[in-house]
Amino acid sequence: MDTAVNGQAALEYLAQQRPGLILTDMRMPVMDGWELMEQIRARKLDIPVVVMSAAVDAKATAEEIHASGHLTKPFSIRELVDTVIRFNGPPSPKN
Repeated sequence: MDTAVNGQAALEYLAQQRPGLILTDMRMPVMDGWELMEQIRARKLDIPVVVMSAAVDAKATAEEIHASGHLTKPFSIRELVDTVIRFNGPPSPKN
């Protein structure tokens, strides 16, 4: 798992790597989640995106930006794991 401190750093990462899933907050410094999603769509990147939001209606926020799914803050580790598996599949067994 890799991390980016803001949307701009995420785009720089996406120029080099293709993760199986993007988990993003909407409120970030430098480039927020709305702009990040615009850039992902403009680059035609086919990567599922899950929005993590404390907004009253996180689902509506996710739908607004055409994200694959959402997690409403606060969420449990179980909810996070279930969401990652849902959109990215189960982890590969280690050899």
